[in-house]
Amino acid sequence: MRRRDPTPPRLRSPSLAPRAGRLRSTISEAGDIRHTNFSAISDPIYRHRTVRGRLAIGARLTTQSQVRGVCVRQFIVASGLVASLALFAADAASAAECDGTSATYKSVTGSSYDITFRFDRTYTCGKYVNGDVWVLDPGSGVRLTGITPNASGGRNGWIVNPNASNTDGFGKQAFDQRASGYEAGLLPSLPLTVSAPGSVIKVASDNPGGDCSGGNDTGAVDNKDDRSCVRQMAVLTIVATAPGAQALRPPAIASAARRGTTFSYANARESLLPAVAAVGSTISKAEAESRVRQARLLPIETEIPADRLRPEEAVPHWGTEVASADADVLLWLASNAATIAEKRPTIIGMIQVGIDNWGALESGMKFDHGGGGNQNSHYAPVLFAAIMLWSSEIRSTLASNNRFYEFKMVPRGHNGVPLFGRMTTNISAKCQWDRWIAGTNDGTVGSCPLNRDVADPYGYIDGPSVPGTSYANATAGAARGLGLAGLLIPELWEEAERAAAGAAIFEFGRRSWEVGTWMEPDQCKAWPTGCSSTSCGGYGSTWGDNGSGGCIKGTPSRASKMSRKHGDAIGTDRHSTFAKDMIARHGVCAASCSAACPGMTREPVGCQAGARLAPPSWR
Repeated sequence: MRRRDPTPPRLRSPSLAPRAGRLRSTISEAGDIRHTNFSAISDPIYRHRTVRGRLAIGARLTTQSQVRGVCVRQFIVASGLVASLALFAADAASAAECDGTSATYKSVTGSSYDITFRFDRTYTCGKYVNGDVWVLDPGSGVRLTGITPNASGGRNGWIVNPNASNTDGFGKQAFDQRASGYEAGLLPSLPLTVSAPGSVIKVASDNPGGDCSGGNDTGAVDNKDDRSCVRQMAVLTIVATAPGAQALRPPAIASAARRGTTFSYANARESLLPAVAAVGSTISKAEAESRVRQARLLPIETEIPADRLRPEEAVPHWGTEVASADADVLLWLASNAATIAEKRPTIIGMIQVGIDNWGALESGMKFDHGGGGNQNSHYAPVLFAAIMLWSSEIRSTLASNNRFYEFKMVPRGHNGVPLFGRMTTNISAKCQWDRWIAGTNDGTVGSCPLNRDVADPYGYIDGPSVPGTSYANATAGAARGLGLAGLLIPELWEEAERAAAGAAIFEFGRRSWEVGTWMEPDQCKAWPTGCSSTSCGGYGSTWGDNGSGGCIKGTPSRASKMSRKHGDAIGTDRHSTFAKDMIARHGVCAASCSAACPGMTREPVGCQAGARLAPPSWR
């Protein structure tokens, strides 16, 4: 099995001299072009593969032409390059258009949800490789005269250059009044001049005349419980110089120092992606693309508003469902269900999601609020962007920030085993024991609060009070797919190991299918037979909490008195059929140092000579 240097590969420049059907346009100087599946090229050598080369001065291209799913668009560049090329896979892009006087983001669920930015005059504009629009600041800013649907009545809001200071520490929002944290005073007034570098984030509210309390009211996404107040969101970027042909959009939420930071898809390490055998339940190309087609992160970090303000056309409202969908996308990218050329729109989209999450994280936004899965899903896209672009900026931020749900909710217990549950809680040790004795997460147990997501404070067994159930089950369901994706794309798992948040979430996913609920060995001594609460004699002296942050040890163990047993199923909720079937097909070989899955590009995690990654902590 071949080894690969971690640095981005050099891109060769074969001749672009098709024997038939030349592409037409005019450029003033030689420039790079990458194209895929150009039907105008008759030579089979150039079909069904990516070709990178140099366009000679004077080569002809149409201003806008569709060639086997690739859109070639001409735009004016003020820096002296009379015309250049913006290439993007049409299916990957948000359905955006710009004619210089306005920019429109088309809704996939109806024109009433289209988002249009109108300008005071004609500006030079173009598209990033993901399809989002940029507008060139001529030096005096870009003046917005209107944005539709109109922001009124606490609906269809927008914001310019969101950051911690103009969102009250990411705790307030001006997008939709039906979601908590609404602050009308944050809404800018029109007309407004926005200077480069600048980002304008706009939403089209879902069901603006009614509520957004639940129900699948669009059918755009397969949501189990759709409670989003946002149908679509769009990001308009104001730039000082025209971006390169393969530029990815800068993060929509960013600090002043990072605002306008642009990465290039030309650096994408597509060769990292394996092509293991697909399964019958594989998601379609269209499904994969739809999940990363448009921006989906708004500048609000508190858990419930974050749920209510995810754009419905892009993702489900609940973070754990988003995490499950993202894991499916990564597994699709790791399979042979499509060629690299066919995968490229989805690769671009997932990288763009990662860039947006990175910018927000770097600016101080937190993704670790709530233990019920509300803020799940932000970690994997950042890791993916980091390894695909091999970006020192993104990797540096990951190395110094652990503000992710995936870190907070899967701490390592004794012997390094990843266990479910948040360690920070308002539940007292006494209430923990009362709930373990009662055997319930939700039922009334004295004055004790519910416990659906709190960890075992002693680090021996899975949380919550009924181990491996409730939010543990859902989080594990999404983590299973991520765990397999990390095995099939080892760089993803290894980058997590280097990051401050670590790879416990990957291990938790893998452990959930290899072992199940974790309840052994439990050294905490159980309550006496017949005991119904901590009011039984001996609590704190012969059994229970020892008052010093530990438990009183002994036998029989606490776990032996529980209805759940070591190895009981976990991860059956929010676990897609596709991920389940991929695990059944590749779960063993993806971790085998002697018989890796056919189609993998390198040895599995921890198999290389001198690898610093130890075998799974539960083995």
